[in-house]
Amino acid sequence: MAESSTSVDASHLPVFSLDNLPSHVKAAGYDQKKATRGIVHVGPGGFWSAHFGAIIHDYMAATGDLAWGFAVASLRSPGTITALRRQDNRYVLIEREEEQRSASVITPIVETIFAP
Repeated sequence: MAESSTSVDASHLPVFSLDNLPSHVKAAGYDQKKATRGIVHVGPGGFWSAHFGAIIHDYMAATGDLAWGFAVASLRSPGTITALRRQDNRYVLIEREEEQRSASVITPIVETIFAP
C-alpha cells in the first residue's frame, strides 16, 4: 500500500526555516502551501531535482501559477522520500558557473509517496 504525506510531522524541526535563510540563499518566491498537485513524478533523484524540479519551480515563481506542484513517488527506496519529508519537501539547489555559485530554495513538491 502506498504511503502518502501532505503534511509535516510536528515531531521534528525543519532543516531550514524560510524566514531565516542565510543572505546568500535565494528564497522560493511563492508560498509552497498554496501550490497544488499538477504533476506526478516517479523516481525523484538528483538529476530530476536539479533539472525538471527546478524548471517547474522557476515557472511557478515567475508566473504565480501554483497548479503545477509535484507529487513525487519512489518505488524502490524510501531514502529520498524520507529526506524530503524531513525538509518539509524542500531542497536547496546549488548552481555553479565557473567560479560563481548560487543557492536557491526549491519548493514545488506538495506530496511525497513511498510505494514499494
